[in-house]
Amino acid sequence: MNESRDAHAIDAIYQAKKDNGKVFVVCGGSHAIVWQPAIEEMYYQGKKEQISTIQAELDGMVRPH
Repeated sequence: MNESRDAHAIDAIYQAKKDNGKVFVVCGGSHAIVWQPAIEEMYYQGKKEQISTIQAELDGMVRPH
């Protein structure tokens, strides 16, 4: 595997996700297998941050009794 190519691809995907919110990637099967864990973690971290933000907003709300 070409680690510098993989690192560059993941960086490009991360930047596109950061800039646009969503990304559609077309690649070969061997690339998908190598990149999948990093991309899943990228999306997991984003979801975790969203959940934390929503929870903080909910905690700040006054809830009726």
